[in-house]
Amino acid sequence: MMRLGRTRFLVLVVLGVALPSLAIADVPEMIGFQGVLTDLDDTEVSAPAGIKMTFRLYNGADDPAFIWEETHTDVAIFGGSVHVVLGSVTPLSAELLDGPM
Repeated sequence: MMRLGRTRFLVLVVLGVALPSLAIADVPEMIGFQGVLTDLDDTEVSAPAGIKMTFRLYNGADDPAFIWEETHTDVAIFGGSVHVVLGSVTPLSAELLDGPM
């Protein structure tokens, strides 16, 4: 019974050290993006062989210059479902995401 008490104590100590370090971890430079791609008739598109998709971030709706861009060359689409990890090609920095969008 005493060994179980020590084991619990050690687990609590490890968690006490590990959890605060997770809280101060760096901001992730990647964001998962999911969407549904349809044609003009609202029919879900499929492209199992993959298509080229470019994603951009702008400072605002009225600003034509983009501040970030990333192209994924082989995005497979099944039943309209799209999933990419933005930042996996061109990192999304904390400075880029800090401020109004």
